[in-house]
Order: sequence, then C-alpha cells, then structure tokens
Amino acid sequence: MNLDPHTHTMDIQTLFNIVAALCIAMGGGIIKALWDKISLGEERHVRLSDKVHDINTLVVGDYVKRDEFTRVSEQLRGELVNMSSQLFQKLDNMNESILNRLERRHQSND
Repeated sequence: MNLDPHTHTMDIQTLFNIVAALCIAMGGGIIKALWDKISLGEERHVRLSDKVHDINTLVVGDYVKRDEFTRVSEQLRGELVNMSSQLFQKLDNMNESILNRLERRHQSND
C-alpha cells in the first residue's frame, strides 16, 4: 500500500479528471442530441407554417369578399330591374296590339 500523500492525491485527481471528462462527454452528447431535435423541430415548423400559409391562401382565395358580393348583387339587381321593365314594356305593347286588333275586328263586324 502506498502511503505517500502526494501519490494518493494524484490518484484522486486522476479519478476526478476521468469522471469529469466522462461527464463532459456525456453532457456534450446530450446537448448535441437536444440541438439535433431542436433543429429538426424548426425544420418541421417551417414546413408546417408553409403548408398552413398555402391552405390559408387557398381558402381566402376561393371565397368572395363581402364588398365584392354586395357590389355584384347591386349590379345584378339593377340588371334585373331593367330586364323586368323591358319585359313589362313588351307585354304592354303586346296587350295594346291585341286590343287594337280586337277593336278593329269588332268595328269591322259592326
């Protein structure tokens, strides 16, 4: 057995250095694994963000905005009013024509 205090201290120092090196190596490995997971998570996040943006673009692009719907509705209403006016005018003209023919027939029969 070696009773020299300097040798015994050196053995403890060596043991401490080995344990410290192992702990640092394991800590480095854990930090590397965490870093890789974070990097992978960031890549997934970017891809998912892009997908969500694309979906939002599709959804927003496919629907009619309220202002545009109101504007088009007013235009259609105006066109329908105009068409109905023209239709009623033609019906009035047809009624007048029929009434005139009936009057002429009635006058010719008298």
